Amino acid sequence: MSEHTNEQETTPRVECVECGHEYDVAHTVRIGTDVVCTHCVVYCAHCDAACGASEVVHVHTSDSQWDVSGYCEHCADYVTWSCEDCGRRFAEGVESHGYDAMRCRTCQREAEREQEAERMSVIGSYHNAARRAATYAIESEWTRRHAGRFLGVELEVERHENSGEALHTIASALLDVANDAGRRLFAEHDGSLSDGFELITQPLGLDDQRALWSRVLALPTVRELRAHDTTTCGLHVHVTRAGLSRLQIAKAVVFLNDARNEDFIRAIARRYGNGYCKLKRVALGQAASSYDRYEMLNLTSSRTVEFRLFRGTLRATTLLACVEFAHALLDWCKVAACGSLTWQSFVAWCYAPEQRADTLNLRAYLTRRVTERMAPRYVALRDVITACTGKTPARLTPDTSATRWAEV
Repeated sequence: MSEHTNEQETTPRVECVECGHEYDVAHTVRIGTDVVCTHCVVYCAHCDAACGASEVVHVHTSDSQWDVSGYCEHCADYVTWSCEDCGRRFAEGVESHGYDAMRCRTCQREAEREQEAERMSVIGSYHNAARRAATYAIESEWTRRHAGRFLGVELEVERHENSGEALHTIASALLDVANDAGRRLFAEHDGSLSDGFELITQPLGLDDQRALWSRVLALPTVRELRAHDTTTCGLHVHVTRAGLSRLQIAKAVVFLNDARNEDFIRAIARRYGNGYCKLKRVALGQAASSYDRYEMLNLTSSRTVEFRLFRGTLRATTLLACVEFAHALLDWCKVAACGSLTWQSFVAWCYAPEQRADTLNLRAYLTRRVTERMAPRYVALRDVITACTGKTPARLTPDTSATRWAEV
């Protein structure tokens, strides 16, 4: 018994540099000049080298948070990567995510959620409740003079293929200017667009529409967008129904769909009768109502009539010409004879002195069209303008007519 006791007392014992406890030499591992007990030693999952528990680097070997292995510091430096958001290390075989930073899958998903929330705060979902709740008619001197008539504009735009800006960044730049003195403009996603959004105004008077679009479409950011030169972008103008009679609406429908007015409508709208603004050949007695919203004049809303015939544009004067056309057509239909719903009669009415204030951009647009285009239908329009004004619209000089036709 005494011999066994003496043997135990003489067995060498050493202190573990990790935990500070003493162990028999047989239960320790020497790592360089350090001694580590077998409880505190960890073998690198990559190179199998021994290292102390305090020196081991925890490395995720998959996207799962549970698959973790210990690596030595050397291997951790050379064969792993770190997520820039959470700082966790991952084995070199685990794919990193993110185009703007090296992230793990969990952090990338969170970043995408944050980015989507930021985008949605600028560009809302289609017809979202937040936008509807924030929509209200804004009175002006013009609306008071015109018996409470309000005009709303919906402009669809696509991001230019050469643009390096994110959609929400472009939209934010436009909205910041439009809404600096109160909410005038919204942006929404639209399923009919490939890579764009829709700009939607509050119900405004013509004076406020002119002021708004003259500022917004003059911004340098607009160069990041397309509208006219796409197959997806339209321009819709809403006019409140207040003060409109059924006969007035019926006349407008007949005018827009009359084959005799087609060339004139093409000149104004820059498109004619596609799937989003279908033709409706109908007699005057049946023209005041419809259940198809995809007609040139959408009558399905109880609050507004919607002119859907226009092609998109990023030129403010063209957009405002379309807004003025919608307003002027409805006013003209109030006094036009049912048998004289012709474009010649409408144009003559627009050039009357009492109508000039509300048709400023429309008349300028018509003049520009007849001087930039020499097709027979424009010759006829030029003759009517000449009869109304007493002078022939002059042709543009070569330098001016060289302006890119994509945004007419």
